[in-house]
Formats: sequence, C-alpha cells, structure tokens
Amino acid sequence: MVFRGSNSVCNRNLLTIHEFIIMSMRLNPRALTIGLAVLGFFSGCAEDHRWRAAMTDGTTAMRSGDYTHAEELFVAARKEAEVLDPQGKRLAETLSQLGEVNRELGRYPRAEALFQEALAIRERVYGPAHAETAASLTDLGELYRLQGLYTQAEALHQRAREIREKVFGADHSKTAESLNNIAVVYQDQHRFADAEPVLQRAPPLPFHGYGATVRRALPAYICPDRQCPALPDGTQSVRSRASRYSFAALC
Repeated sequence: MVFRGSNSVCNRNLLTIHEFIIMSMRLNPRALTIGLAVLGFFSGCAEDHRWRAAMTDGTTAMRSGDYTHAEELFVAARKEAEVLDPQGKRLAETLSQLGEVNRELGRYPRAEALFQEALAIRERVYGPAHAETAASLTDLGELYRLQGLYTQAEALHQRAREIREKVFGADHSKTAESLNNIAVVYQDQHRFADAEPVLQRAPPLPFHGYGATVRRALPAYICPDRQCPALPDGTQSVRSRASRYSFAALC
C-alpha cells in the first residue's frame, strides 16, 4: 500500500501555541472558549502527526522486511487512529497494514480478523463499490489464496475486479492487478487454460523496483510460444503477491 504524506499545519510548535492561548485568556476572559477550541484543534493535529509518522515508519520497516518493528509501529498508529478517527478511514488503513504484516508472518487467523474489520469499516464509510473497499477485498483474497481457500479467494478477487473496472476502467493498472490475482488463483490450482485468457485481458504493467522481492515461480504457460525473458538478477520468478506485477508484461 502507498502511504500519504503528513499535513504541514500539524508540524508547528505546540508549546508556542499553548503559551499564546494562556496569554490571550489572561488578557480577555472571553478568549477562553476560542482558546480551548484552538488548543483542541492543534492537539488533534499533534495526534494526526504521530499517526502519520508511525504509519510512514511502519511502511518503511515492512518494505525492508522488518515485520516485527513494522508491527510495533502499526500498533502505535492504531492507538492514535482509535482516538482520532474511531471506526473511520485512518483506522481502516491502519488495520489493513497490520493485517498485511500478520499475513507476511504467517499469522493467518489474526490477519483475517484485521482485514475483515478494515473491510467492514470501508464498506460503511466509502460504500460497497469504492476503490478502498476493493483494496480490502484484495487483501482478503490474497490471504485466502495463501491458505488454499481458492473458492473464497476467487470470489473476492472477482468482486474487486468488478469494482475497479467500474471505478478506473478496463485498462487501468488496478484492474490489471485484480485480473492477475484471479489468474494466480487459477495457476495455483493448475487451471492453466482458465488463467491464460484472464492474463490476456490484463494490460501490461512495467516491471521495476521488485528485484529484491521476487519469489513466485513464473508459469511456463504464460509465454507458450517462446522462452520467457529473465527477470532482474537472472531469476525467472515474480513476487509471490501477484497484485504487485503483471505477468502479461513479460510476453
């Protein structure tokens, strides 16, 4: 997931603001209400900044493979989100990241609970046909695929694809991501004849930036008429999470 940057308004010196409010209230008692409102706003900004910083650092740790540290940071971010935005957008994003960490660590029941909670929030906040909802469906679909629950995984990826086609269009990279996810579900079941037409529908995506994280064996049927080209570092594999990459781009 790509994390958004922080709000510069929330990075100001809160001590100076507190002193200003106290001084104003001494000069004019009527400033009490306004001062408290301003103080509440900037206190909220401080909490928002802590949440964003924890999310950013957690994402960095997760990308480097330090899942234990990432989990600690996302747990801290969750506490901030529960204060700032209980049952809201920040909490859903935090739960999604925590779920991803637990999935990478093989804690599938815990990951499922986190993904389900994030999905419920996004369906309520955004609606059942929103791109953020599709992201949660994709998270759950990948989790079920890893557990061999292919019927559930396919259904979730299909629903995500339908949403993304409506929101982004058939040629968008997010739609291609969902198509690739469906194809990998078929691939894992050796349903190659079903996977090939799905991949042919997916627009090609560029392959860059994943040389250090490639894992999944590239199926031979993807390039049936010619030798598949070697990927970075001489390997012929792609990242285990098919959502990161389009097989179609190789052929």
